Amino acid sequence: MQPTTHLFTIRVWQEEVARGVFEWRGSVRYGLDGQVAYFAGGDSLDDVALTELITRMIGQRDETTPAQGQAPI
Repeated sequence: MQPTTHLFTIRVWQEEVARGVFEWRGSVRYGLDGQVAYFAGGDSLDDVALTELITRMIGQRDETTPAQGQAPI
């Protein structure tokens, strides 16, 4: 049984990669199992990319790890 809700923490920040040159960095953490994906610079974080990333994270968890309080299948 899949959980009906999912919790994600999305962090974004700027990092100086050269004197006066900044690049966006970020991470997406899946709250149910702690899985983290990182992105930087030219990586796109538009709505479609974020949705695909989250869907992939949920799918990987469902295939490998039972949610807390659930027995493995």
